[in-house]
Amino acid sequence: MVPLVHGQWTEVRTLAVGEVQPPIASPVGPVIHTTNVSYFSRRTDSTTFGALATRELHRRGIAGARRVGAVVDGAVWCESFVDLHYPEAVRMLDFAHAAEYLTAIAQTNGADGPLLSPVQLVELRHTLKHAGPAAVLPSLRARIATQPANAALASQLTYLETRVAQLQYPQFIAEGWPIGSGMVESANKLVVEDRLKGAGMHWADANVNPMLALRNAVCNDRWEECWEVIEREQCKLVTARWCCWHLRHPRRRSGGGGASSTTGGATTGSRACATTRGGSDVTPSVDARLECPPPARIGWPGISAGLSVTPSQYSQVTANCVDFGGLKGKCVE
Repeated sequence: MVPLVHGQWTEVRTLAVGEVQPPIASPVGPVIHTTNVSYFSRRTDSTTFGALATRELHRRGIAGARRVGAVVDGAVWCESFVDLHYPEAVRMLDFAHAAEYLTAIAQTNGADGPLLSPVQLVELRHTLKHAGPAAVLPSLRARIATQPANAALASQLTYLETRVAQLQYPQFIAEGWPIGSGMVESANKLVVEDRLKGAGMHWADANVNPMLALRNAVCNDRWEECWEVIEREQCKLVTARWCCWHLRHPRRRSGGGGASSTTGGATTGSRACATTRGGSDVTPSVDARLECPPPARIGWPGISAGLSVTPSQYSQVTANCVDFGGLKGKCVE
């Protein structure tokens, strides 16, 4: 959760993608590590998050992977996410999450106190991990049957029963899959909360996702790559605004008198602006065609090295050139 202004809180969704390494034998059983982990975080609804995460998943090669495993917490939106990107994935309910349901059932008070003692609960967790749900669910059903009036107990049992396929932990371990979602749980803390949940921090809603994008770039070791994209988009935005400024000040382009300079149709940058006024084409000066005019010359606030410009913002600014201050014009590639 991330704190917003005015005492509000908001949820951030995070995807962690990694490469599962072969198990390493140890006295307590095989140890499975996931390496080369990358992250994608956004504050948005589940449907939009699924669409936005497509690029990261394809970058990590999900389409060509021999096998894909998904460790989830059982939320419905997580199932929809897997259905969208890799329906054939091996789906596993995070073991710690399943253990929480066992704990809730065990600690429910019956006529003679808790349904299960602490020792019985430990044994039940061990049995679930090493023998699977078939060795656990029958005994749970028998105990819960003694509490017919407790709807919460019945709901907790139903939760586990409807996810039997995701509780096959002995099989998952034998196949070399991790059965815990530790890497995404730690991502919530190290990637999101360490930057956005500091002491005294309260974020404006519009600033959460831009900061998450930058934070992902840092944690994924892609800062240089992402910053080049940001600078390129900044240049496009500044160029579009520069064109609009010349549309509003045609006399300043030519140095007075209303006449405009021409360059024989050649352009020195990646964009050119053509305007029409009174039926005649007006070609902007060479300065108007600079690929990325220095922000200091333009003097528009908000254009700085810290501004992240999206293609949609650029398109919006470009669209403003079409009819600016009564001067008809168009911006063309």
